[in-house]
Formats: sequence, C-alpha cells, structure tokens
Amino acid sequence: MMPAKTVSSTRGAPGILWIANVLMYVQAVASLFVATVQLIQVVQLVRHGQDVPGLQYVGTVVDPLVAVALLISATFLVSKRSWARPLAFVVEAIGIMEGGLNMLSGHVQPVAAILIAVVVIVLLTRPPVGDWIAGRTVV
Repeated sequence: MMPAKTVSSTRGAPGILWIANVLMYVQAVASLFVATVQLIQVVQLVRHGQDVPGLQYVGTVVDPLVAVALLISATFLVSKRSWARPLAFVVEAIGIMEGGLNMLSGHVQPVAAILIAVVVIVLLTRPPVGDWIAGRTVV
C-alpha cells in the first residue's frame, strides 16, 4: 500500500489568484520602500528645524502597516483563509485612499499604486477566486 500523499492547500489555486498574490507582494515591498524614504525625509526635516507636512507623518505610519497587512493577506490568500480576501479588499481600499491623498498633494506617482490596487481588487472578485476559497470546484 502506498502512503497517502498530503495535498497542499494551494493546489488548484486559480492563476488569477497567483497574479493578485504577486502584485500584493510587490505592493508590500513598494510600501516599505516608500515608508523608508518618507522616514528619512521626516528625520531630515526635523533635524533642520523645518515643518513636516501632516500627510508625510501619516504616510510614515500608514505605509508600513499597509505593507504588513498586504504581506499577511497575500500569504494567507493562497491557503484559503476566509478572512484573507476581505483583509485584502480593506488594505487595497486604504491604498487607493492614501494614493488619492498623495495625488491631492501634487504627486503623480500614486497613480500607478491606485491602478495596481484596482487590478488586485478586480482579480480577487473574479468568480474562480471566490469559488476556490469557498472550496467549490473551479472549472
């Protein structure tokens, strides 16, 4: 008799879930990078006795939190945790709002972050992803 094989919980995950997963890891790395740059800028402004814009303080705190939430959500999405997809939606919505605020302050770089967040949300709302997470057969 052959021993039973253990089946990974990621087996059969839809390709669009993997695409969303990779995008979320990229977003997390980018958020950590942006947070590091913002922290360096805040420290330099404070050392030189200059005022620090409120949005920069917010970004310095929010970006690392978003990055951690993205990493957690992306990691657990492919292991069928029921809470991972709603967490991803919340984190992506926060990213869109933060990007919008940054655009209001004159930056154009957040356009790419907003577009990626929208793409991730669209991918995660596709029926094969919901069916796979719910344990239904994905065709």
